[in-house]
Amino acid sequence: MSEEFRFEQTRLYKDLVARAEAEVKKRAYHRGQASMILIMLSKKLGEIPDPLNTQITALSLEQIAALTNDFFNLNSLGDLANWLQSLSPNQDNGNLR
Repeated sequence: MSEEFRFEQTRLYKDLVARAEAEVKKRAYHRGQASMILIMLSKKLGEIPDPLNTQITALSLEQIAALTNDFFNLNSLGDLANWLQSLSPNQDNGNLR
């Protein structure tokens, strides 16, 4: 008697599912970090204009950490815009690889 082949029981399938779950968790964590810094910035600086909001949500996790570090140095929307503008153009903005 041979058992029926089930792809769901293969190591490949389980590895693919584990990788997909890890990617979903990473993306959710990224969105959460971006949302948290946006909330903090809006409490400190007022409403964040859409262009700045878009730039912040496109930041990598490392860039969000750097922005969080510099949070207390930002005293105006102009400071925030300058901070965002100061990012190196070759930095990977928002790609979660």
